[in-house]
Amino acid sequence: MSNRTNNSNNKTSRSSRGGRGRGRGRGRGRNNYKKEVKVAPKYDGPTVGTEEYSKLHTVGMIHSFDHMDKVDRNFIPHAFSQDISTDRYYQHLQQKMMDFGWRMNVGDNGNTYFTHPTYQGEKYTVYTHNLVSGSAICLPMVDRDGDPKGLGCTIVYNIKTGSTKVETNEWLSYWSTRKGRRQAEYLNYLGARKKKRDEYVEMAKTDKSVIVWEKDTPRCNPETWRDDPLSFGNEV
Repeated sequence: MSNRTNNSNNKTSRSSRGGRGRGRGRGRGRNNYKKEVKVAPKYDGPTVGTEEYSKLHTVGMIHSFDHMDKVDRNFIPHAFSQDISTDRYYQHLQQKMMDFGWRMNVGDNGNTYFTHPTYQGEKYTVYTHNLVSGSAICLPMVDRDGDPKGLGCTIVYNIKTGSTKVETNEWLSYWSTRKGRRQAEYLNYLGARKKKRDEYVEMAKTDKSVIVWEKDTPRCNPETWRDDPLSFGNEV
């Protein structure tokens, strides 16, 4: 009986201490594990960017689809809307060039060029813009320094955005530009202010309560303005 009692007491003491006998060995040697580092294989091929490297990575088989039938664009599915605002702009330019009297000709070698009665004997380059519909717009390219009448077009480069745009060489009024319109609004604002001031100047001649600020009008001291009332020198 005594042996059984002692064994039960031992089991009770081990359970009360959290069962250290079984769980202590699980974490032993965990910090001694060394992760195997795999070294990348050394590259012995040609230098990247050289001609040998290009030949090594060039696809040997070139697929040609010239023998295939061309599919009409109307039958090609797409899930995006096409912006035709640029096309409208170039169509407007083409109509303006036609109104100016430009004529496109074809030379003996098959090359096309523009001519104009104002600049007799001169041949000008053709600029082609492809529309979304598939048709092409042709415009005459004339250097602005050599187009005093402003009849042709030229390519303008935008330094800020790095984009290019075809514009006409026709003379535009400064007041029709964005900067000119803003300047006109500012001048109108100054005129309205001056008119309002003149009204107050006339009112001040008969009404002493109306004060018109001038260049030499005394200003208040920001530190003592609560204690020192502003004096305009018109007290009796």
